[in-house]
Amino acid sequence: METDGALIEQSVRGRPDAFVEVVQRDEVAVHWFLARRAGHHVADDLLGEVWVRAFAALGGCDPGYDDARPWLCGIARNVLRA
Repeated sequence: METDGALIEQSVRGRPDAFVEVVQRDEVAVHWFLARRAGHHVADDLLGEVWVRAFAALGGCDPGYDDARPWLCGIARNVLRA
């Protein structure tokens, strides 16, 4: 199994479908992060915005990290603040 970092690097290099696997792996954890802070219904609404912002910011993610969840939770935190 490839790391989140490897998948993100592949996505940056022209395989945006590789990001789909990162989403599938981490959507439960990111949703939980949002739900703990804003409630489940609000988290449902905000989760899509997290993925849009994460995809737009892929170039700024360090693929050297195996786990993208801290980066994604940082994006989720920014979405909550907005």
